[in-house]
Order: sequence, then C-alpha cells, then structure tokens
Amino acid sequence: MTKQQANGQIAFEVTLDSDKLNAMIGDIGTRSKRLIGDIQLAAVSAVLRSAVHGDITGVQKLDDALGAGWYMATFRKFVQNCTDAVQYKLADKTAGREAAGYVYNKDGAKALKAEYEADSAKCVARLLETKWEAAKREPPFEGFDDVAALARIVKKAREVAADPDKSNHPKTKVDLEFISAIEGIIEGQKLARSANPTVEVGTVH
Repeated sequence: MTKQQANGQIAFEVTLDSDKLNAMIGDIGTRSKRLIGDIQLAAVSAVLRSAVHGDITGVQKLDDALGAGWYMATFRKFVQNCTDAVQYKLADKTAGREAAGYVYNKDGAKALKAEYEADSAKCVARLLETKWEAAKREPPFEGFDDVAALARIVKKAREVAADPDKSNHPKTKVDLEFISAIEGIIEGQKLARSANPTVEVGTVH
C-alpha cells in the first residue's frame, strides 16, 4: 500500500510499483480538479473586484501565486477575455512602466461594473462559465521577417491568380504588375541581406 501522510494525503515518492503509481495519479487527478475549481472562483473574484472597486491587487497576487508556466500564461489570457478593466502589460519605459504587470483601466471597467450592478448573479454565472484553464493562449512572439512575410503573400497571390475559380471570384483583387514589383523588392532585399549579413536582424528601420 502507498504511504499516507498524517492529513490523509498520499506521501509521494519515486516508485516502480504499479499500485503506488496509480494511487499517486488518482490523488493528483482529485486534487487537480479541486485546485482548478478553486482558481476559477478566485480568478472571477479578482476580476470582478478590479472592475467594481478598481482594486487590481487581487489579480496581481493570484498571478504571482500561480507562478511561471502554463497556469500563469493561461490566467493572463482569461483576464484579457473577461474584462478591459485590468490588462497585463509588458515593461515600457516610454509609457512609464518600469516593469511588467497589471494596469488598471477605468474606462475599460465600466462595462463589467455596469453588468455586475445590473444583475450580480447573472454576471457571476457568466464569468464562471468562462473557464480560466480553457483560455486560449497566444503563442510567444518569435520575431518577424518582413521579406519572408511578403514572400508568403506573393506566393498566395500567384496561386490565386493561377486558379480560374479563385481569380474570378467577385472579391478577388490581384494585380499581377503590382505583385511583380513586390517580387522585385523581395529579391533586392534578399541580395542586400546576403551581401551584408552583419546587419542586425532585430533592427526596425
């Protein structure tokens, strides 16, 4: 049998025993469901408090408590989906933000505050239906190559122009002379980059 702690929870340990492993997995499943539900209640509470009272400390504290990784990233997306009252912003010294964190938006809070004051029970029920753990996260930014992006557009335009059904569609607008001009620019940029590979890629001109 698997060891039990004084509080009744399973004492986890590395094991090759199938029964012990299954017991640990079952215990994780039970506690995980309870934790996800508890986070949902705390998340909705924090979001509502930020909108109704203008207090974003609960949102920030819950974010800190979730730590780095999937939980934190998904929670931030949940907050973004729920309200404009508070949004997570990256550090931006030009905007007066020395560090990343949540920023309160009084104008953005009006809609959720009005919804809550009109029918608090209905508002809470709607937010509880928006499951925090199911929030779709945006992939991390991995850079942007303007030449590669233009090349993809040109390739797509050529494919559409070559397809009679697509090219004759009433909403299709493809100017092959314009596309040829863009192709010339792309080739010129490729040659310039290959001739001067020391130019910093991460520079915006």
